[in-house]
Amino acid sequence: AKLERCDAVLMESIAAASVRRLADGDPQHWANTAWALATLQVRHQPFLEAMSLRSRATMREFGPQEVANVAWSVARLMFVDVPLLQALTSKAMTALRSGNIQNITNTLWAMAQIKFKNQTLFNTLAQEAARTIADFRPRDLSITAWSYARCEVRDDTLMDAIAAAALARQGEFRGIGVVELSLVPLLVGHPAPAAAVRAAEAAMATHPEEFSMQELANVQWSFAALRYCDPPLIASLSSSFASRLRRASGGPPLAEEPLRTQNIVNTAWALDSLGALQPGAEELFGQIIGAFQERCAGTWAFEWVTLASTAEKQGFAAAVPEFMGAFASRALDPARRFLERLRAAPDDGASAAVERELQEWVDRVQLPHLGAAHTPAALRAAGVVPVGPGAAWVECARHAVLRTA
Repeated sequence: AKLERCDAVLMESIAAASVRRLADGDPQHWANTAWALATLQVRHQPFLEAMSLRSRATMREFGPQEVANVAWSVARLMFVDVPLLQALTSKAMTALRSGNIQNITNTLWAMAQIKFKNQTLFNTLAQEAARTIADFRPRDLSITAWSYARCEVRDDTLMDAIAAAALARQGEFRGIGVVELSLVPLLVGHPAPAAAVRAAEAAMATHPEEFSMQELANVQWSFAALRYCDPPLIASLSSSFASRLRRASGGPPLAEEPLRTQNIVNTAWALDSLGALQPGAEELFGQIIGAFQERCAGTWAFEWVTLASTAEKQGFAAAVPEFMGAFASRALDPARRFLERLRAAPDDGASAAVERELQEWVDRVQLPHLGAAHTPAALRAAGVVPVGPGAAWVECARHAVLRTA
Protein backbone atom coordinates (compact mmCIF):
# COMPACT_ATOMS: atom_id res chain seq x y z
CA ALA A 1 0.00 0.00 0.00
CA LYS A 2 2.86 2.40 0.79
CA LEU A 3 4.19 1.79 -2.73
CA GLU A 4 0.69 2.49 -4.11
CA ARG A 5 0.83 -0.69 -6.17
CA CYS A 6 -2.34 -2.76 -6.13
CA ASP A 7 -2.48 -6.43 -7.08
CA ALA A 8 -6.21 -7.02 -6.80
CA VAL A 9 -5.94 -10.81 -6.58
CA LEU A 10 -3.29 -10.63 -3.87
CA MET A 11 -5.20 -8.04 -1.82
CA GLU A 12 -8.43 -10.04 -2.06
CA SER A 13 -6.55 -13.12 -0.83
CA ILE A 14 -5.00 -11.19 2.06
CA ALA A 15 -8.39 -9.78 3.04
CA ALA A 16 -10.02 -13.22 2.93
CA ALA A 17 -7.24 -14.72 5.03
CA SER A 18 -7.51 -11.85 7.51
CA VAL A 19 -11.20 -12.60 8.04
CA ARG A 20 -10.32 -16.11 9.20
CA ARG A 21 -7.57 -14.90 11.53
CA LEU A 22 -8.97 -11.73 13.06
CA ALA A 23 -9.36 -13.42 16.44
CA ASP A 24 -5.62 -14.20 16.46
CA GLY A 25 -4.44 -10.62 15.97
CA ASP A 26 -4.50 -7.42 17.98
CA PRO A 27 -6.14 -4.12 16.99
CA GLN A 28 -2.97 -2.79 15.39
CA HIS A 29 -2.86 -5.71 12.95
CA TRP A 30 -6.38 -5.38 11.57
CA ALA A 31 -6.24 -1.58 11.72
CA ASN A 32 -3.14 -1.73 9.50
CA THR A 33 -4.86 -4.19 7.16
CA ALA A 34 -7.89 -1.93 6.92
CA TRP A 35 -5.62 1.04 6.21
CA ALA A 36 -3.82 -0.85 3.42
CA LEU A 37 -7.06 -1.97 1.77
CA ALA A 38 -8.49 1.55 1.97
CA THR A 39 -5.32 3.10 0.58
CA LEU A 40 -5.56 0.81 -2.44
CA GLN A 41 -9.35 1.22 -2.66
CA VAL A 42 -10.01 -2.51 -2.19
CA ARG A 43 -13.46 -2.85 -0.64
CA HIS A 44 -13.67 -6.40 0.72
CA GLN A 45 -17.10 -6.55 2.36
CA PRO A 46 -16.56 -9.74 4.43
CA PHE A 47 -13.36 -8.28 5.92
CA LEU A 48 -15.03 -4.96 6.74
CA GLU A 49 -17.96 -6.66 8.45
CA ALA A 50 -15.72 -9.02 10.45
CA MET A 51 -13.36 -6.17 11.34
CA SER A 52 -16.32 -4.13 12.57
CA LEU A 53 -17.51 -6.90 14.88
CA ARG A 54 -14.02 -7.58 16.22
CA SER A 55 -13.25 -3.88 16.71
CA ARG A 56 -16.40 -3.27 18.70
CA ALA A 57 -15.63 -6.27 20.91
CA THR A 58 -12.08 -5.09 21.67
CA MET A 59 -12.46 -1.29 21.48
CA ARG A 60 -11.04 -0.93 25.00
CA GLU A 61 -7.68 -2.09 23.58
CA PHE A 62 -7.59 0.58 20.86
CA GLY A 63 -5.02 3.33 21.04
CA PRO A 64 -5.19 6.67 19.20
CA GLN A 65 -3.47 5.25 16.09
CA GLU A 66 -5.94 2.37 15.79
CA VAL A 67 -8.92 4.69 16.25
CA ALA A 68 -7.66 7.03 13.54
CA ASN A 69 -6.68 4.26 11.10
CA VAL A 70 -9.94 2.36 11.34
CA ALA A 71 -12.02 5.54 11.13
CA TRP A 72 -10.06 6.77 8.11
CA SER A 73 -10.28 3.39 6.40
CA VAL A 74 -14.03 2.90 6.71
CA ALA A 75 -14.62 6.50 5.57
CA ARG A 76 -12.39 6.14 2.52
CA LEU A 77 -14.18 2.92 1.57
CA MET A 78 -17.60 4.45 2.45
CA PHE A 79 -18.35 1.56 4.81
CA VAL A 80 -20.97 3.23 7.01
CA ASP A 81 -21.44 0.94 9.99
CA VAL A 82 -23.20 2.98 12.66
CA PRO A 83 -22.40 0.71 15.65
CA LEU A 84 -18.71 0.78 14.71
CA LEU A 85 -18.74 4.55 14.24
CA GLN A 86 -20.43 5.02 17.60
CA ALA A 87 -17.80 2.86 19.28
CA LEU A 88 -14.96 4.74 17.55
CA THR A 89 -16.51 8.07 18.52
CA SER A 90 -16.78 7.07 22.17
CA LYS A 91 -13.17 5.83 22.27
CA ALA A 92 -11.84 8.86 20.37
CA MET A 93 -13.02 11.28 23.06
CA THR A 94 -10.41 9.90 25.44
CA ALA A 95 -7.83 8.22 23.20
CA LEU A 96 -7.13 11.22 20.96
CA ARG A 97 -6.26 13.43 23.90
CA SER A 98 -3.00 11.51 24.02
CA GLY A 99 -2.68 11.12 20.26
CA ASN A 100 -0.75 13.16 17.72
CA ILE A 101 -2.11 15.79 15.36
CA GLN A 102 -2.36 13.44 12.39
CA ASN A 103 -4.58 11.09 14.39
CA ILE A 104 -6.86 14.01 15.27
CA THR A 105 -7.12 15.28 11.70
CA ASN A 106 -7.56 11.80 10.22
CA THR A 107 -10.41 11.09 12.62
CA LEU A 108 -12.05 14.44 11.94
CA TRP A 109 -11.74 13.92 8.19
CA ALA A 110 -13.24 10.44 8.47
CA MET A 111 -16.29 11.55 10.43
CA ALA A 112 -16.81 14.50 8.08
CA GLN A 113 -16.34 12.44 4.92
CA ILE A 114 -19.28 10.20 5.82
CA LYS A 115 -21.06 13.04 7.67
CA PHE A 116 -21.24 11.15 10.96
CA LYS A 117 -21.84 14.11 13.25
CA ASN A 118 -21.32 13.71 16.97
CA GLN A 119 -21.41 17.11 18.62
CA THR A 120 -19.62 15.94 21.77
CA LEU A 121 -16.76 14.45 19.77
CA PHE A 122 -16.36 17.60 17.68
CA ASN A 123 -16.42 19.76 20.82
CA THR A 124 -13.77 17.58 22.46
CA LEU A 125 -11.51 17.57 19.41
CA ALA A 126 -11.97 21.33 18.97
CA GLN A 127 -10.49 21.89 22.42
CA GLU A 128 -7.58 19.56 21.66
CA ALA A 129 -6.97 21.13 18.25
CA ALA A 130 -7.09 24.69 19.62
CA ARG A 131 -4.59 23.70 22.32
CA THR A 132 -2.07 22.38 19.78
CA ILE A 133 -2.84 24.69 16.83
CA ALA A 134 0.68 26.11 16.77
CA ASP A 135 1.96 22.68 15.72
CA PHE A 136 -0.53 22.22 12.89
CA ARG A 137 0.80 22.13 9.33
CA PRO A 138 -1.17 24.03 6.67
CA ARG A 139 -2.68 20.72 5.55
CA ASP A 140 -3.81 20.01 9.12
CA LEU A 141 -5.41 23.46 9.36
CA SER A 142 -7.33 23.07 6.12
CA ILE A 143 -8.50 19.50 6.90
CA THR A 144 -9.74 20.57 10.33
CA ALA A 145 -11.52 23.60 8.93
CA TRP A 146 -13.13 21.55 6.16
CA SER A 147 -14.24 18.82 8.57
CA TYR A 148 -16.10 21.22 10.85
CA ALA A 149 -17.60 23.01 7.87
CA ARG A 150 -18.78 19.80 6.18
CA CYS A 151 -20.54 18.62 9.35
CA GLU A 152 -21.88 22.15 9.94
CA VAL A 153 -20.38 22.34 13.42
CA ARG A 154 -19.60 25.93 14.33
CA ASP A 155 -16.88 26.51 16.90
CA ASP A 156 -15.78 30.14 16.63
CA THR A 157 -12.87 29.71 19.05
CA LEU A 158 -11.37 27.00 16.90
CA MET A 159 -12.14 28.81 13.62
CA ASP A 160 -10.54 32.01 14.96
CA ALA A 161 -7.44 30.01 15.89
CA ILE A 162 -7.33 28.37 12.45
CA ALA A 163 -7.79 31.73 10.71
CA ALA A 164 -4.99 33.33 12.74
CA ALA A 165 -2.66 30.39 12.08
CA ALA A 166 -3.54 30.39 8.37
CA LEU A 167 -2.81 34.10 8.04
CA ALA A 168 0.53 33.62 9.76
CA ARG A 169 1.48 30.80 7.35
CA GLN A 170 -0.38 31.90 4.23
CA GLY A 171 2.58 31.35 1.92
CA GLU A 172 2.70 27.63 2.73
CA PHE A 173 -0.81 26.77 1.48
CA ARG A 174 -1.46 24.96 -1.78
CA GLY A 175 -4.54 24.43 -3.92
CA ILE A 176 -6.67 21.96 -1.98
CA GLY A 177 -5.85 23.62 1.34
CA VAL A 178 -7.15 26.94 0.04
CA VAL A 179 -10.33 25.26 -1.20
CA GLU A 180 -10.99 23.73 2.22
CA LEU A 181 -10.40 27.04 4.00
CA SER A 182 -12.64 28.92 1.58
CA LEU A 183 -15.57 26.61 2.35
CA VAL A 184 -15.57 27.41 6.09
CA PRO A 185 -17.43 30.74 6.09
CA LEU A 186 -19.84 29.41 3.48
CA LEU A 187 -20.84 26.29 5.40
CA VAL A 188 -20.67 27.36 9.03
CA GLY A 189 -21.09 31.11 8.77
CA HIS A 190 -17.78 32.04 10.37
CA PRO A 191 -17.23 35.63 9.26
CA ALA A 192 -13.51 35.40 8.47
CA PRO A 193 -12.91 34.70 4.78
CA ALA A 194 -9.78 36.87 4.90
CA ALA A 195 -7.64 33.89 5.90
CA ALA A 196 -8.70 31.95 2.81
CA VAL A 197 -8.32 35.03 0.59
CA ARG A 198 -4.78 35.75 1.77
CA ALA A 199 -3.80 32.10 1.53
CA ALA A 200 -5.22 31.90 -1.99
CA GLU A 201 -3.46 35.09 -3.06
CA ALA A 202 -0.14 33.84 -1.74
CA ALA A 203 -0.61 30.42 -3.35
CA MET A 204 -1.58 31.93 -6.70
CA ALA A 205 1.42 34.27 -6.58
CA THR A 206 3.97 31.55 -5.83
CA HIS A 207 2.47 28.19 -6.85
CA PRO A 208 -0.36 28.73 -9.37
CA GLU A 209 0.45 25.45 -11.10
CA GLU A 210 -0.46 23.54 -7.95
CA PHE A 211 -4.14 24.45 -8.32
CA SER A 212 -6.04 21.86 -10.30
CA MET A 213 -8.91 22.92 -12.54
CA GLN A 214 -11.28 21.56 -9.89
CA GLU A 215 -9.60 23.64 -7.18
CA LEU A 216 -9.64 26.82 -9.26
CA ALA A 217 -13.35 26.34 -9.89
CA ASN A 218 -14.12 25.49 -6.26
CA VAL A 219 -12.33 28.50 -4.81
CA GLN A 220 -14.12 30.87 -7.16
CA TRP A 221 -17.45 29.14 -6.50
CA SER A 222 -16.99 29.44 -2.72
CA PHE A 223 -16.31 33.17 -2.78
CA ALA A 224 -19.11 33.75 -5.28
CA ALA A 225 -21.58 31.90 -3.05
CA LEU A 226 -20.47 34.17 -0.20
CA ARG A 227 -20.70 37.23 -2.49
CA TYR A 228 -17.20 38.03 -1.26
CA CYS A 229 -15.23 39.67 -4.04
CA ASP A 230 -11.49 40.27 -3.77
CA PRO A 231 -10.64 41.78 -7.19
CA PRO A 232 -6.91 40.90 -7.25
CA LEU A 233 -7.60 37.30 -6.25
CA ILE A 234 -10.46 36.84 -8.71
CA ALA A 235 -8.35 38.38 -11.49
CA SER A 236 -5.52 35.97 -10.68
CA LEU A 237 -7.82 32.94 -10.51
CA SER A 238 -9.62 33.82 -13.75
CA SER A 239 -6.32 34.48 -15.53
CA SER A 240 -5.00 31.08 -14.49
CA PHE A 241 -8.25 29.42 -15.54
CA ALA A 242 -8.15 31.18 -18.93
CA SER A 243 -4.58 30.02 -19.55
CA ARG A 244 -5.64 26.42 -18.85
CA LEU A 245 -8.53 26.82 -21.28
CA ARG A 246 -6.18 28.09 -23.98
CA ARG A 247 -3.85 25.14 -23.46
CA ALA A 248 -6.75 22.73 -23.77
CA SER A 249 -8.54 24.49 -26.63
CA GLY A 250 -8.90 22.58 -29.85
CA GLY A 251 -7.33 19.40 -28.54
CA PRO A 252 -7.75 16.61 -26.03
CA PRO A 253 -8.16 17.34 -22.32
CA LEU A 254 -5.05 18.43 -20.46
CA ALA A 255 -2.72 15.53 -19.88
CA GLU A 256 -2.46 16.19 -16.15
CA GLU A 257 -6.19 16.59 -15.55
CA PRO A 258 -9.41 16.22 -17.57
CA LEU A 259 -11.21 19.50 -18.25
CA ARG A 260 -14.73 18.84 -17.00
CA THR A 261 -17.78 20.81 -18.04
CA GLN A 262 -18.87 21.15 -14.41
CA ASN A 263 -15.71 23.13 -13.63
CA ILE A 264 -16.22 25.30 -16.72
CA VAL A 265 -19.83 26.09 -15.82
CA ASN A 266 -19.13 26.69 -12.11
CA THR A 267 -16.33 29.08 -13.02
CA ALA A 268 -18.54 31.00 -15.45
CA TRP A 269 -21.27 31.30 -12.79
CA ALA A 270 -18.76 32.44 -10.17
CA LEU A 271 -17.11 35.05 -12.40
CA ASP A 272 -20.52 36.39 -13.39
CA SER A 273 -21.68 36.54 -9.76
CA LEU A 274 -18.51 38.39 -8.75
CA GLY A 275 -18.76 40.91 -11.59
CA ALA A 276 -15.77 39.60 -13.52
CA LEU A 277 -17.73 39.00 -16.75
CA GLN A 278 -18.65 42.60 -17.49
CA PRO A 279 -18.80 43.92 -21.06
CA GLY A 280 -15.24 43.73 -22.33
CA ALA A 281 -14.77 40.15 -21.18
CA GLU A 282 -16.08 38.70 -24.45
CA GLU A 283 -12.78 36.95 -25.18
CA LEU A 284 -12.75 35.11 -21.83
CA PHE A 285 -16.41 34.17 -22.18
CA GLY A 286 -15.78 32.95 -25.72
CA GLN A 287 -12.99 30.70 -24.41
CA ILE A 288 -15.34 29.31 -21.76
CA ILE A 289 -18.06 28.59 -24.34
CA GLY A 290 -15.56 27.07 -26.78
CA ALA A 291 -14.14 24.73 -24.15
CA PHE A 292 -17.65 23.73 -23.07
CA GLN A 293 -18.83 22.99 -26.61
CA GLU A 294 -15.78 20.80 -27.28
CA ARG A 295 -16.82 18.63 -24.33
CA CYS A 296 -20.60 18.95 -24.30
CA ALA A 297 -21.49 15.35 -25.15
CA GLY A 298 -23.52 13.95 -22.27
CA THR A 299 -23.82 17.27 -20.42
CA TRP A 300 -26.82 18.17 -18.27
CA ALA A 301 -29.38 20.74 -19.37
CA PHE A 302 -28.82 22.94 -16.31
CA GLU A 303 -25.23 23.50 -17.45
CA TRP A 304 -26.50 24.90 -20.76
CA VAL A 305 -29.03 27.06 -18.89
CA THR A 306 -26.34 28.56 -16.65
CA LEU A 307 -24.11 29.52 -19.57
CA ALA A 308 -27.00 30.76 -21.75
CA SER A 309 -28.36 32.88 -18.89
CA THR A 310 -24.92 34.43 -18.37
CA ALA A 311 -24.62 35.14 -22.10
CA GLU A 312 -27.98 36.93 -22.15
CA LYS A 313 -27.32 38.83 -18.94
CA GLN A 314 -23.95 40.19 -20.08
CA GLY A 315 -24.93 40.82 -23.69
CA PHE A 316 -22.66 38.11 -25.09
CA ALA A 317 -25.37 36.01 -26.77
CA ALA A 318 -24.83 37.53 -30.23
CA ALA A 319 -21.13 36.63 -30.02
CA VAL A 320 -21.85 32.90 -29.49
CA PRO A 321 -24.68 32.12 -31.94
CA GLU A 322 -23.75 28.46 -32.38
CA PHE A 323 -23.93 27.87 -28.63
CA MET A 324 -27.22 29.74 -28.24
CA GLY A 325 -28.71 27.71 -31.09
CA ALA A 326 -27.62 24.47 -29.47
CA PHE A 327 -29.08 25.62 -26.14
CA ALA A 328 -32.41 26.34 -27.83
CA SER A 329 -32.55 22.95 -29.54
CA ARG A 330 -31.47 21.01 -26.43
CA ALA A 331 -33.43 22.78 -23.70
CA LEU A 332 -35.51 25.83 -24.53
CA ASP A 333 -37.48 24.62 -27.57
CA PRO A 334 -38.39 21.18 -26.11
CA ALA A 335 -39.57 22.86 -22.89
CA ARG A 336 -41.72 25.31 -24.83
CA ARG A 337 -43.25 22.53 -26.91
CA PHE A 338 -44.19 20.58 -23.79
CA LEU A 339 -45.80 23.69 -22.29
CA GLU A 340 -47.68 24.44 -25.51
CA ARG A 341 -49.04 20.87 -25.51
CA LEU A 342 -50.03 21.27 -21.87
CA ARG A 343 -51.89 24.46 -22.68
CA ALA A 344 -53.71 22.81 -25.60
CA ALA A 345 -54.69 19.63 -23.70
CA PRO A 346 -58.46 19.08 -24.19
CA ASP A 347 -59.19 17.58 -20.77
CA ASP A 348 -57.69 16.69 -17.39
CA GLY A 349 -56.64 13.21 -18.52
CA ALA A 350 -54.71 14.53 -21.50
CA SER A 351 -53.20 17.27 -19.30
CA ALA A 352 -52.02 14.70 -16.74
CA ALA A 353 -50.42 12.60 -19.47
CA VAL A 354 -48.46 15.59 -20.80
CA GLU A 355 -47.42 16.53 -17.24
CA ARG A 356 -46.02 13.03 -16.67
CA GLU A 357 -44.14 13.13 -19.96
CA LEU A 358 -42.76 16.58 -19.13
CA GLN A 359 -41.62 15.47 -15.68
CA GLU A 360 -39.88 12.41 -17.12
CA TRP A 361 -38.06 14.62 -19.63
CA VAL A 362 -37.07 17.16 -16.94
CA ASP A 363 -35.67 14.37 -14.76
CA ARG A 364 -33.82 12.74 -17.65
CA VAL A 365 -32.08 15.88 -18.94
CA GLN A 366 -31.84 17.59 -15.50
CA LEU A 367 -33.62 20.86 -16.28
CA PRO A 368 -34.93 22.33 -13.00
CA HIS A 369 -35.43 25.80 -14.53
CA LEU A 370 -34.74 27.88 -17.64
CA GLY A 371 -33.10 30.88 -16.00
CA ALA A 372 -34.37 34.42 -15.64
CA ALA A 373 -33.70 35.33 -19.26
CA HIS A 374 -35.71 32.48 -20.80
CA THR A 375 -38.47 31.75 -18.27
CA PRO A 376 -40.80 34.46 -19.67
CA ALA A 377 -40.83 32.74 -23.09
CA ALA A 378 -41.69 29.43 -21.42
CA LEU A 379 -44.50 31.04 -19.42
CA ARG A 380 -45.96 32.58 -22.56
CA ALA A 381 -45.92 29.14 -24.20
CA ALA A 382 -47.95 27.88 -21.23
CA GLY A 383 -50.46 30.69 -21.70
CA VAL A 384 -49.42 32.82 -18.74
CA VAL A 385 -50.17 36.50 -19.30
CA PRO A 386 -47.31 38.71 -18.10
CA VAL A 387 -48.25 41.19 -15.39
CA GLY A 388 -46.43 44.13 -13.91
CA PRO A 389 -44.67 43.91 -10.55
CA GLY A 390 -47.41 46.00 -8.93
CA ALA A 391 -50.33 43.75 -9.88
CA ALA A 392 -52.69 43.06 -6.99
CA TRP A 393 -52.33 39.27 -7.02
CA VAL A 394 -48.53 39.58 -7.10
CA GLU A 395 -48.61 41.73 -3.98
CA CYS A 396 -50.98 39.30 -2.24
CA ALA A 397 -48.73 36.37 -3.12
CA ARG A 398 -45.66 38.21 -1.85
CA HIS A 399 -47.31 38.99 1.48
CA ALA A 400 -48.48 35.37 1.83
CA VAL A 401 -44.94 34.13 1.28
CA LEU A 402 -43.57 36.57 3.86
CA ARG A 403 -46.16 35.47 6.43
CA THR A 404 -45.16 31.82 6.09
CA ALA A 405 -41.38 32.29 5.65
